[in-house]
Amino acid sequence: MLHKNNDLKTLIKNVIPNKNYFVTNTGAKAFFNKQVVLAPYVLSKPWEAALVGMASDYIFRFIIGKKIHINKDKSYLDLVAHKGLLRLKYNNELYSQAEIKYGESINIIQGFVEDGGELSTQLLEVAIFLSKLEQIGRGNINENSYLNLLHPADKVILTDIQNIVDVFQNVFIESGLVKPSSDVVFNPRFGNMMALCGVADADIFIDNTLYDFKCTKSNGFHWDEIGQVMSYYFLNCLCQDESFHDGVDLYYKSINAIAIYHARFGIIEKYAIPGNAKEAYIDTLASFRKIISNESDKVADQLADMLAKQL
Repeated sequence: MLHKNNDLKTLIKNVIPNKNYFVTNTGAKAFFNKQVVLAPYVLSKPWEAALVGMASDYIFRFIIGKKIHINKDKSYLDLVAHKGLLRLKYNNELYSQAEIKYGESINIIQGFVEDGGELSTQLLEVAIFLSKLEQIGRGNINENSYLNLLHPADKVILTDIQNIVDVFQNVFIESGLVKPSSDVVFNPRFGNMMALCGVADADIFIDNTLYDFKCTKSNGFHWDEIGQVMSYYFLNCLCQDESFHDGVDLYYKSINAIAIYHARFGIIEKYAIPGNAKEAYIDTLASFRKIISNESDKVADQLADMLAKQL
């Protein structure tokens, strides 16, 4: 999102909170670069890291879906992975095989989330398969996306995901952070404005806190990561306006805090949004709205040019 618009980058960079305003779930100093690693990085290829991060996110959502009482099915329905599946229609044989496996995968997830199934290697394999499809759906294609779509994952990838998931269970479930009554929105979307900003969706909204999950080797403070989540906060503020609320998952919901979860460290770095934030950020919100309007005009002009060329 931020790297695609310099005006937006400058705007957000000037308003992101100082790292000293973040608190952690452990009481440790936020973004401390000598934090103990609970799930060591053992991968050797960049595409493996991308796959592990995405697959871990899927398992996280299934675990949370299993815990909560309301909207459990949202954890396995309307997945971005399905868009990747549809992109395979150009290849009838591959699409046919992937479609069958996708249906089987949803059944396995449903058995875990709804019917008391156990977290198994089979479920990890499902998450990896969905991650490969999601990479295709998002256009993030790598050497592993098509060639090994239907192949079992390497043991090192499965082990890495399992280690990350074990830490997550302790931090989010065993601690009671996610409760059966928790208000959860998976991958919240912010309507048409998201496309104008060049962004897909956020990770998860839990009890008025918006989380971004990171499986990186570092848990240091990176302004662009914080800026990304702050951008979601500003989008959500604008989306409460009647003229913007179509396709908005958090309509009538407030974001009271933003948080980064560094999964290999089991650390949540959380920033509480001040109660007077909308007043304090009134100029920022006005500039944010202006930038989005400008992007909207550009998209409209591009569409008009395309249509003119077809006449």
